[in-house]
Amino acid sequence: MANPESTISFRRFKSKNSELSRLYWFHALNAEMGLLTAQTLVQTQRIAEQVTASFTATMMTLTVEEYKDVNDEMFNRTRLQLLLVCSANLESYLNDITFAYIASKGHTLSPVKLDEIGAALGSPILDVASVPRPLAYAEKLFEVDLGVLREQWTHFYKLRCVVAHSGGVMTARSKRELSSMATPPLNTHLGLTWDDLSKALDSAYKIVTAIDKKVRTIDVKKAELLRELTLVKKTGDLPLEKKLATFLYNQYGIKSPEKKFGKELFRSLYDETS
Repeated sequence: MANPESTISFRRFKSKNSELSRLYWFHALNAEMGLLTAQTLVQTQRIAEQVTASFTATMMTLTVEEYKDVNDEMFNRTRLQLLLVCSANLESYLNDITFAYIASKGHTLSPVKLDEIGAALGSPILDVASVPRPLAYAEKLFEVDLGVLREQWTHFYKLRCVVAHSGGVMTARSKRELSSMATPPLNTHLGLTWDDLSKALDSAYKIVTAIDKKVRTIDVKKAELLRELTLVKKTGDLPLEKKLATFLYNQYGIKSPEKKFGKELFRSLYDETS
């Protein structure tokens, strides 16, 4: 039976998604402030020379007029770069929750390594650096219908690949991969509107929410937490046992861990032989 509290993987994704949105609005505010400042400057002179002494003309050769003309284009390109981060966040969630789900079925050699059966079950997600194909497999693995959300991310992932493979430049390869949609001319930069970036963020969040609601059992959470703390231990950041409860609350928002998961889950972490 699913547990009402979300997984660590979900909360981590949600935090990263929120931070990505915050980063976007920070850029948006800077863009608006830049345009407002540009109105007060000499339009035909280089903008860098008029703004601050720490900015040299070689850093930005545009005049104020040119700066205003390309402002929207640059912001569109920034949105496309942020789509790459959004895709990485979704891919990371799929990997983490897939491992925890399979580990909760007992298919492990250790808290951080799946056995042969577990590796085979997880391979279509864990061994694939993509989003569309893992999402298709996730529907079967987690018995969840993603429907139009998966179709949307098939589209967004194609756009993401233009950034990852060609830096956002519309090459012949990019035009072939995006043949089903309108694209800018060859060797120009692809951009993304706020409506599209917003839809990508919302779609990714809905995908993660749908999956998490299906898999957030106590067993999945135990497997997820044990893996997390084992990795923390390997970095030397595991706190003293008497401070573990405080650490879990501060880092993961987990209250009363021993009551929820039992003392046995944490015993191996402090076993000198482990």
